[in-house]
Amino acid sequence: MTGDAVASTKDEEKVMTLDEWKAQEDVKRAKADFNIRKPGEGCNGDPQWNKMVVLTKKEKTEGAEDEDELVSLHFTMSTLNNIIYQQI
Repeated sequence: MTGDAVASTKDEEKVMTLDEWKAQEDVKRAKADFNIRKPGEGCNGDPQWNKMVVLTKKEKTEGAEDEDELVSLHFTMSTLNNIIYQQI
């Protein structure tokens, strides 16, 4: 075999179809390895969460609703007054 014959056989070995190339690349490519956590994992020994307290919403009394309406009305009236004075 001469040098030309060896070079031509190397060129022929390098030729492959697109599907063959994709299959070869898929084998080379590293697959993603995800570290999926379980619920509550690592929370038991963490001192950051030891003093945690459940918060509850207080029920509004009837008097509190009236106060909220008055505050809302006052805000609305003051806003309207500001608009009127700006136009004058």
